[in-house]
Amino acid sequence: MAKIRWTEEAVTIETNPFRMTPRIYRKIFTAEICKRRKWLLRVILSIAVLSIVMTLACIFMLRDFAAVSSWFPFIVIMLSWYGMTRFGIPWIHTRSGKNKHVFTTYTYKITEDEIVMHSESGRESKIPLPQIVKISKVIDYYLLYTDAINAEIIPESSFKSPSELEAFKEIIGKTKDQNSLK
Repeated sequence: MAKIRWTEEAVTIETNPFRMTPRIYRKIFTAEICKRRKWLLRVILSIAVLSIVMTLACIFMLRDFAAVSSWFPFIVIMLSWYGMTRFGIPWIHTRSGKNKHVFTTYTYKITEDEIVMHSESGRESKIPLPQIVKISKVIDYYLLYTDAINAEIIPESSFKSPSELEAFKEIIGKTKDQNSLK
């Protein structure tokens, strides 16, 4: 049974405990990078594809293998930039020692005024809802940004019932008008 307490003053939602895995964290991080830097990835990939097309044109149409040698380093650099931006940076970020706190077990208590995070180590952190500057949904996770970089990650699966998830959407919908959450 869901632990939603409706009182005169406030609504309280308690999530199930959850633990983030490096694989899921990397997926979220990669999806967020791709969302933010979509234009950059498209430019780099377009230049790499254009370079490959030019190389193939030199080989098959002109039979000029000397021209291929001038395009090859450029292709390698562009594909390397794309690969590093798309896959390398999230992999390095996930393995960073600074992010070990992400991989502990958390539960959240969500009210109309604040979000309280409890970790397995006993640490408690309170975030007033007006402090949330951006709300984003990536895959099945809600990212609640407290500034341009830091976000609390709450998975949809941590809610005990669909009614709790709807109450959560309603609470954060009051905080920030987010059309993407509906």
